[in-house]
Amino acid sequence: MILLLLIGLIWIFHEVKKMINIQLPTVVDFFMAVSLVFFSVLQAPNLFQIYFWRSSSLTHVAPVILFLLLTAFILFYIRSVKGNTPAFWVSPTVFFASLVIGGAGETPTVFMVVVYSLLIYYFWRHRGLDRRPGLILISSAFAGTFLALCGLFFAPANFLHGKTSLLLLPVAILKSLKFTFEFIWDTFLILPIPTVVSVMLPGLLFFGLYVKPDQPPLLVVQKKRVGIMLILLPLLSYLLIAVSFSPSAYAQAYPIERARFIGRFLMTAALMFEGALLGVWFAQLKTHLSYQHLLFPIAGIFLLIVGLYPLRSGLWLWNNVESYRAWASAWDERDATIQSRAESGEQDLVVAWFPNRFGIKDIDGSTKHWVNRCIADYYGVNTIRSVPTGE
Repeated sequence: MILLLLIGLIWIFHEVKKMINIQLPTVVDFFMAVSLVFFSVLQAPNLFQIYFWRSSSLTHVAPVILFLLLTAFILFYIRSVKGNTPAFWVSPTVFFASLVIGGAGETPTVFMVVVYSLLIYYFWRHRGLDRRPGLILISSAFAGTFLALCGLFFAPANFLHGKTSLLLLPVAILKSLKFTFEFIWDTFLILPIPTVVSVMLPGLLFFGLYVKPDQPPLLVVQKKRVGIMLILLPLLSYLLIAVSFSPSAYAQAYPIERARFIGRFLMTAALMFEGALLGVWFAQLKTHLSYQHLLFPIAGIFLLIVGLYPLRSGLWLWNNVESYRAWASAWDERDATIQSRAESGEQDLVVAWFPNRFGIKDIDGSTKHWVNRCIADYYGVNTIRSVPTGE
Protein backbone atom coordinates (compact mmCIF):
# COMPACT_ATOMS: atom_id res chain seq x y z
CA MET A 1 0.00 0.00 0.00
CA ILE A 2 2.87 2.36 0.77
CA LEU A 3 4.35 1.69 -2.69
CA LEU A 4 0.98 2.33 -4.32
CA LEU A 5 0.66 5.56 -2.33
CA LEU A 6 4.08 6.61 -3.62
CA ILE A 7 3.14 5.76 -7.23
CA GLY A 8 -0.14 7.67 -6.94
CA LEU A 9 1.61 10.77 -5.59
CA ILE A 10 4.33 10.73 -8.26
CA TRP A 11 1.72 10.38 -10.98
CA ILE A 12 -0.55 13.11 -9.67
CA PHE A 13 2.38 15.52 -9.10
CA HIS A 14 3.40 14.93 -12.72
CA GLU A 15 -0.11 15.56 -14.03
CA VAL A 16 -0.65 18.70 -11.93
CA LYS A 17 2.70 20.01 -13.15
CA LYS A 18 1.56 19.50 -16.74
CA MET A 19 -1.87 20.99 -16.08
CA ILE A 20 -0.58 24.27 -14.63
CA ASN A 21 2.51 24.33 -16.89
CA ILE A 22 5.31 24.25 -14.30
CA GLN A 23 8.73 23.32 -15.68
CA LEU A 24 10.49 21.22 -13.05
CA PRO A 25 12.73 18.14 -13.32
CA THR A 26 11.03 14.76 -12.87
CA VAL A 27 13.29 14.05 -9.91
CA VAL A 28 11.38 16.75 -8.02
CA ASP A 29 8.20 14.67 -8.32
CA PHE A 30 10.04 11.72 -6.76
CA PHE A 31 11.55 13.88 -4.03
CA MET A 32 8.22 15.43 -2.98
CA ALA A 33 6.35 12.12 -3.16
CA VAL A 34 8.96 10.16 -1.17
CA SER A 35 9.20 12.93 1.43
CA LEU A 36 5.43 13.15 1.81
CA VAL A 37 5.07 9.39 2.24
CA PHE A 38 8.01 9.24 4.65
CA PHE A 39 6.79 12.02 6.95
CA SER A 40 3.23 10.66 6.85
CA VAL A 41 4.53 7.29 8.06
CA LEU A 42 6.92 8.82 10.58
CA GLN A 43 4.21 11.02 12.14
CA ALA A 44 1.33 8.55 11.82
CA PRO A 45 -0.94 8.83 14.89
CA ASN A 46 -0.88 5.03 15.16
CA LEU A 47 1.38 3.23 12.71
CA PHE A 48 -0.17 -0.18 13.29
CA GLN A 49 -3.81 0.92 13.02
CA ILE A 50 -3.23 2.97 9.88
CA TYR A 51 -0.83 0.87 7.80
CA PHE A 52 -0.76 -2.67 9.23
CA TRP A 53 -4.27 -3.39 10.51
CA ARG A 54 -6.15 -4.47 7.40
CA SER A 55 -9.62 -3.68 8.77
CA SER A 56 -8.53 -0.08 9.27
CA SER A 57 -6.27 0.40 6.26
CA LEU A 58 -8.98 -0.78 3.88
CA THR A 59 -11.34 1.95 5.07
CA HIS A 60 -8.93 4.83 5.72
CA VAL A 61 -5.72 4.46 3.67
CA ALA A 62 -6.71 2.38 0.63
CA PRO A 63 -9.51 4.81 -0.44
CA VAL A 64 -7.02 7.71 -0.40
CA ILE A 65 -4.58 5.74 -2.55
CA LEU A 66 -7.30 4.78 -5.03
CA PHE A 67 -8.55 8.38 -5.03
CA LEU A 68 -5.06 9.61 -5.98
CA LEU A 69 -4.74 7.03 -8.75
CA LEU A 70 -8.23 7.77 -10.10
CA THR A 71 -7.68 11.53 -10.02
CA ALA A 72 -4.28 11.17 -11.70
CA PHE A 73 -5.91 9.07 -14.43
CA ILE A 74 -8.63 11.71 -14.90
CA LEU A 75 -6.05 14.51 -15.23
CA PHE A 76 -3.98 12.39 -17.62
CA TYR A 77 -7.02 11.64 -19.79
CA ILE A 78 -8.11 15.29 -19.79
CA ARG A 79 -4.66 16.27 -21.03
CA SER A 80 -4.54 13.49 -23.65
CA VAL A 81 -7.90 14.22 -25.34
CA LYS A 82 -6.84 17.82 -26.08
CA GLY A 83 -10.25 19.40 -25.56
CA ASN A 84 -12.33 16.68 -27.22
CA THR A 85 -15.27 14.91 -25.60
CA PRO A 86 -14.13 11.83 -23.65
CA ALA A 87 -14.84 8.39 -25.13
CA PHE A 88 -18.24 6.93 -24.24
CA TRP A 89 -16.79 4.42 -21.73
CA VAL A 90 -14.66 6.82 -19.70
CA SER A 91 -17.33 8.75 -17.79
CA PRO A 92 -19.26 5.62 -16.64
CA THR A 93 -15.96 4.02 -15.61
CA VAL A 94 -14.97 7.07 -13.58
CA PHE A 95 -18.44 7.22 -12.03
CA PHE A 96 -18.41 3.55 -11.03
CA ALA A 97 -14.81 3.69 -9.74
CA SER A 98 -15.56 6.72 -7.55
CA LEU A 99 -18.74 5.04 -6.28
CA VAL A 100 -16.78 1.95 -5.20
CA ILE A 101 -13.95 3.98 -3.65
CA GLY A 102 -16.41 6.23 -1.85
CA GLY A 103 -18.23 3.27 -0.35
CA ALA A 104 -15.20 2.33 1.75
CA GLY A 105 -15.86 4.78 4.57
CA GLU A 106 -17.28 8.17 5.52
CA THR A 107 -14.00 9.96 6.25
CA PRO A 108 -12.34 9.59 2.82
CA THR A 109 -15.68 9.98 1.03
CA VAL A 110 -16.50 13.37 2.53
CA PHE A 111 -12.96 14.48 1.72
CA MET A 112 -13.31 13.29 -1.89
CA VAL A 113 -16.64 15.09 -2.35
CA VAL A 114 -15.11 18.41 -1.32
CA VAL A 115 -11.96 17.94 -3.43
CA TYR A 116 -13.99 17.09 -6.54
CA SER A 117 -16.22 20.11 -5.83
CA LEU A 118 -13.15 22.35 -5.80
CA LEU A 119 -11.91 20.78 -9.05
CA ILE A 120 -15.29 21.37 -10.69
CA TYR A 121 -15.00 25.04 -9.69
CA TYR A 122 -11.46 25.16 -11.10
CA PHE A 123 -12.47 23.74 -14.48
CA TRP A 124 -15.60 25.92 -14.57
CA ARG A 125 -13.38 29.00 -14.29
CA HIS A 126 -10.81 27.53 -16.68
CA ARG A 127 -10.88 28.89 -20.22
CA GLY A 128 -8.53 26.45 -21.95
CA LEU A 129 -9.15 23.36 -24.05
CA ASP A 130 -9.25 21.23 -20.89
CA ARG A 131 -12.46 22.85 -19.66
CA ARG A 132 -15.03 20.60 -21.38
CA PRO A 133 -13.42 17.17 -20.74
CA GLY A 134 -12.45 18.36 -17.26
CA LEU A 135 -15.99 19.27 -16.31
CA ILE A 136 -17.39 16.02 -17.74
CA LEU A 137 -14.97 13.66 -15.98
CA ILE A 138 -14.68 15.52 -12.66
CA SER A 139 -18.49 15.80 -12.52
CA SER A 140 -18.73 12.04 -13.11
CA ALA A 141 -16.31 11.42 -10.24
CA PHE A 142 -18.22 13.83 -8.03
CA ALA A 143 -21.55 12.16 -8.83
CA GLY A 144 -20.24 8.69 -7.98
CA THR A 145 -18.63 9.86 -4.74
CA PHE A 146 -21.70 11.86 -3.68
CA LEU A 147 -23.96 8.86 -4.31
CA ALA A 148 -21.65 6.73 -2.17
CA LEU A 149 -21.79 9.35 0.59
CA CYS A 150 -25.60 9.36 0.48
CA GLY A 151 -25.59 5.58 0.77
CA LEU A 152 -23.32 5.74 3.80
CA PHE A 153 -25.25 8.57 5.42
CA PHE A 154 -28.72 7.09 5.06
CA ALA A 155 -27.66 3.55 5.91
CA PRO A 156 -29.66 2.30 8.93
CA ALA A 157 -26.48 1.67 10.95
CA ASN A 158 -25.66 5.40 10.80
CA PHE A 159 -28.55 6.13 13.16
CA LEU A 160 -28.22 3.13 15.48
CA HIS A 161 -25.55 4.39 17.85
CA GLY A 162 -27.82 7.17 19.11
CA LYS A 163 -25.39 10.08 18.82
CA THR A 164 -26.19 11.28 15.30
CA SER A 165 -28.97 13.49 14.04
CA LEU A 166 -29.53 15.83 11.12
CA LEU A 167 -30.13 18.57 13.70
CA LEU A 168 -26.53 18.15 14.89
CA LEU A 169 -24.96 19.04 11.53
CA PRO A 170 -24.28 22.72 12.49
CA VAL A 171 -22.72 21.53 15.75
CA ALA A 172 -20.61 19.02 13.81
CA ILE A 173 -19.28 21.78 11.55
CA LEU A 174 -18.19 23.89 14.52
CA LYS A 175 -16.64 20.88 16.22
CA SER A 176 -14.75 19.98 13.04
CA LEU A 177 -13.17 23.43 12.98
CA LYS A 178 -12.34 23.16 16.69
CA PHE A 179 -10.87 19.68 16.36
CA THR A 180 -8.75 20.82 13.41
CA PHE A 181 -7.26 23.67 15.43
CA GLU A 182 -6.46 21.30 18.30
CA PHE A 183 -4.90 18.80 15.88
CA ILE A 184 -2.65 21.42 14.26
CA TRP A 185 -1.68 22.93 17.60
CA ASP A 186 -0.83 19.49 19.03
CA THR A 187 1.30 18.75 15.96
CA PHE A 188 3.48 21.80 16.54
CA LEU A 189 3.79 20.99 20.25
CA ILE A 190 4.34 17.21 20.04
CA LEU A 191 6.18 16.88 16.71
CA PRO A 192 8.20 20.11 16.37
CA ILE A 193 11.33 18.64 14.74
CA PRO A 194 9.68 16.63 11.92
CA THR A 195 7.31 19.56 11.37
CA VAL A 196 10.20 21.99 10.88
CA VAL A 197 12.19 19.53 8.73
CA SER A 198 9.17 18.83 6.50
CA VAL A 199 9.11 22.58 5.71
CA MET A 200 12.87 23.03 5.37
CA LEU A 201 13.60 20.12 3.02
CA PRO A 202 11.36 21.25 0.12
CA GLY A 203 12.14 24.88 0.98
CA LEU A 204 15.87 24.35 0.47
CA LEU A 205 15.29 22.24 -2.64
CA PHE A 206 13.11 24.83 -4.38
CA PHE A 207 15.33 27.68 -3.21
CA GLY A 208 18.26 25.91 -4.85
CA LEU A 209 16.30 25.28 -8.04
CA TYR A 210 15.18 28.90 -8.44
CA VAL A 211 18.33 30.62 -7.16
CA LYS A 212 20.60 29.04 -9.79
CA PRO A 213 22.43 31.68 -11.85
CA ASP A 214 20.90 30.37 -15.11
CA GLN A 215 17.36 30.45 -13.67
CA PRO A 216 15.53 33.61 -14.80
CA PRO A 217 13.49 35.45 -12.14
CA LEU A 218 9.75 34.98 -12.04
CA LEU A 219 7.48 37.36 -13.89
CA VAL A 220 5.41 39.81 -11.88
CA VAL A 221 2.23 37.77 -12.40
CA GLN A 222 4.06 34.61 -11.28
CA LYS A 223 5.34 36.30 -8.11
CA LYS A 224 1.79 37.40 -7.39
CA ARG A 225 0.52 33.82 -7.75
CA VAL A 226 3.20 32.54 -5.38
CA GLY A 227 2.16 35.17 -2.81
CA ILE A 228 -1.51 34.26 -3.17
CA MET A 229 -0.76 30.55 -2.78
CA LEU A 230 1.31 31.23 0.35
CA ILE A 231 -1.84 32.70 1.91
CA LEU A 232 -4.46 30.36 0.43
CA LEU A 233 -2.64 27.06 1.05
CA PRO A 234 -2.93 27.14 4.88
CA LEU A 235 -6.60 28.14 4.65
CA LEU A 236 -7.40 25.42 2.11
CA SER A 237 -5.53 22.84 4.18
CA TYR A 238 -7.41 23.85 7.31
CA LEU A 239 -10.71 23.44 5.44
CA LEU A 240 -9.82 20.00 4.06
CA ILE A 241 -8.56 18.71 7.41
CA ALA A 242 -11.80 19.91 9.02
CA VAL A 243 -13.75 18.12 6.29
CA SER A 244 -11.89 14.87 7.01
CA PHE A 245 -12.69 15.27 10.72
CA SER A 246 -16.38 16.02 10.11
CA PRO A 247 -17.68 12.41 10.23
CA SER A 248 -16.14 11.97 13.68
CA ALA A 249 -17.43 15.37 14.77
CA TYR A 250 -20.89 14.40 13.52
CA ALA A 251 -20.69 11.39 15.84
CA GLN A 252 -19.77 13.84 18.64
CA ALA A 253 -16.20 12.55 19.09
CA TYR A 254 -12.64 13.68 18.42
CA PRO A 255 -11.27 11.58 15.53
CA ILE A 256 -9.68 8.35 16.69
CA GLU A 257 -6.10 7.71 15.63
CA ARG A 258 -6.81 5.85 12.40
CA ALA A 259 -9.40 8.48 11.38
CA ARG A 260 -6.70 11.15 11.61
CA PHE A 261 -4.70 9.64 8.73
CA ILE A 262 -6.09 12.04 6.12
CA GLY A 263 -5.57 14.98 8.46
CA ARG A 264 -1.95 14.00 9.04
CA PHE A 265 -1.40 13.41 5.33
CA LEU A 266 -2.93 16.78 4.42
CA MET A 267 -1.01 18.72 7.05
CA THR A 268 2.27 17.14 6.01
CA ALA A 269 1.52 17.99 2.36
CA ALA A 270 0.58 21.56 3.32
CA LEU A 271 3.80 22.06 5.29
CA MET A 272 5.90 20.70 2.44
CA PHE A 273 4.27 22.81 -0.27
CA GLU A 274 4.32 25.88 1.96
CA GLY A 275 8.05 25.28 2.34
CA ALA A 276 8.43 24.90 -1.43
CA LEU A 277 6.58 28.18 -2.03
CA LEU A 278 8.72 29.95 0.57
CA GLY A 279 11.84 28.60 -1.16
CA VAL A 280 10.66 30.00 -4.51
CA TRP A 281 9.76 33.34 -2.89
CA PHE A 282 13.11 33.76 -1.10
CA ALA A 283 14.97 32.81 -4.27
CA GLN A 284 13.53 35.90 -5.95
CA LEU A 285 15.52 38.07 -3.53
CA LYS A 286 18.80 36.94 -5.10
CA THR A 287 19.07 40.14 -7.13
CA HIS A 288 19.32 42.08 -3.84
CA LEU A 289 22.00 39.82 -2.34
CA SER A 290 25.76 39.83 -2.76
CA TYR A 291 27.75 36.79 -3.94
CA GLN A 292 24.79 35.36 -5.85
CA HIS A 293 26.92 32.57 -7.32
CA LEU A 294 27.41 31.12 -3.81
CA LEU A 295 23.72 30.81 -2.98
CA PHE A 296 23.14 27.61 -4.96
CA PRO A 297 26.02 25.56 -3.40
CA ILE A 298 25.12 26.89 0.07
CA ALA A 299 21.52 25.76 -0.41
CA GLY A 300 22.78 22.32 -1.53
CA ILE A 301 24.99 21.95 1.56
CA PHE A 302 22.15 22.87 3.91
CA LEU A 303 19.83 20.48 2.05
CA LEU A 304 22.27 17.62 2.66
CA ILE A 305 22.56 18.53 6.35
CA VAL A 306 18.79 18.67 6.87
CA GLY A 307 18.46 15.43 4.89
CA LEU A 308 20.34 13.61 7.67
CA TYR A 309 17.23 13.80 9.87
CA PRO A 310 15.09 11.55 7.62
CA LEU A 311 17.96 9.05 7.49
CA ARG A 312 18.15 8.96 11.28
CA SER A 313 14.37 8.70 11.61
CA GLY A 314 14.29 6.00 8.94
CA LEU A 315 16.71 3.89 10.97
CA TRP A 316 14.45 4.34 14.00
CA LEU A 317 11.46 3.12 12.00
CA TRP A 318 13.48 0.19 10.66
CA ASN A 319 14.48 -0.86 14.19
CA ASN A 320 10.78 -1.24 15.06
CA VAL A 321 10.20 -3.75 12.27
CA GLU A 322 11.45 -6.68 14.35
CA SER A 323 8.89 -6.06 17.11
CA TYR A 324 6.08 -5.98 14.54
CA ARG A 325 7.43 -9.15 12.93
CA ALA A 326 7.54 -10.97 16.29
CA TRP A 327 3.99 -9.88 17.09
CA ALA A 328 2.75 -10.99 13.67
CA SER A 329 4.44 -14.39 14.01
CA ALA A 330 2.88 -15.00 17.43
CA TRP A 331 -0.53 -13.89 16.17
CA ASP A 332 -0.30 -16.12 13.07
CA GLU A 333 0.74 -19.09 15.19
CA ARG A 334 -2.28 -18.63 17.46
CA ASP A 335 -4.56 -18.16 14.45
CA ALA A 336 -3.33 -21.44 12.93
CA THR A 337 -3.90 -23.22 16.25
CA ILE A 338 -7.46 -21.89 16.53
CA GLN A 339 -8.27 -22.92 12.96
CA SER A 340 -6.84 -26.40 13.52
CA ARG A 341 -8.82 -26.92 16.73
CA ALA A 342 -12.02 -25.60 15.13
CA GLU A 343 -11.60 -27.94 12.16
CA SER A 344 -11.11 -30.88 14.54
CA GLY A 345 -14.55 -30.22 16.06
CA GLU A 346 -13.82 -28.25 19.25
CA GLN A 347 -16.58 -25.73 19.93
CA ASP A 348 -15.54 -24.03 23.19
CA LEU A 349 -11.99 -22.78 22.84
CA VAL A 350 -9.57 -21.41 25.43
CA VAL A 351 -6.57 -19.73 23.80
CA ALA A 352 -3.47 -17.78 24.81
CA TRP A 353 -4.07 -14.21 25.94
CA PHE A 354 -2.15 -11.44 24.20
CA PRO A 355 -1.78 -8.01 25.83
CA ASN A 356 -3.65 -5.27 23.98
CA ARG A 357 -1.24 -3.42 21.71
CA PHE A 358 -1.54 -0.52 19.30
CA GLY A 359 -5.03 0.31 20.61
CA ILE A 360 -6.53 -2.92 19.21
CA LYS A 361 -8.82 -5.03 21.40
CA ASP A 362 -7.69 -8.67 21.55
CA ILE A 363 -9.62 -11.79 22.57
CA ASP A 364 -11.17 -11.11 25.98
CA GLY A 365 -11.38 -13.38 29.00
CA SER A 366 -15.19 -13.43 28.87
CA THR A 367 -17.02 -15.47 26.26
CA LYS A 368 -19.86 -12.90 26.33
CA HIS A 369 -17.72 -9.95 25.24
CA TRP A 370 -18.80 -8.68 21.83
CA VAL A 371 -15.28 -9.10 20.42
CA ASN A 372 -15.23 -12.74 21.54
CA ARG A 373 -18.66 -13.36 20.02
CA CYS A 374 -17.51 -11.92 16.68
CA ILE A 375 -14.32 -13.99 16.73
CA ALA A 376 -16.25 -17.16 17.63
CA ASP A 377 -18.58 -16.51 14.70
CA TYR A 378 -15.60 -15.94 12.40
CA TYR A 379 -13.99 -19.26 13.32
CA GLY A 380 -17.31 -21.12 13.40
CA VAL A 381 -17.22 -22.17 17.06
CA ASN A 382 -19.64 -21.70 19.96
CA THR A 383 -17.41 -19.73 22.33
CA ILE A 384 -13.86 -18.52 22.63
CA ARG A 385 -11.98 -16.85 25.47
CA SER A 386 -8.37 -16.18 26.39
CA VAL A 387 -6.27 -16.81 29.49
CA PRO A 388 -2.72 -15.68 30.31
CA THR A 389 -0.04 -18.13 29.19
CA GLY A 390 0.54 -20.85 31.82
CA GLU A 391 -3.07 -21.02 33.12
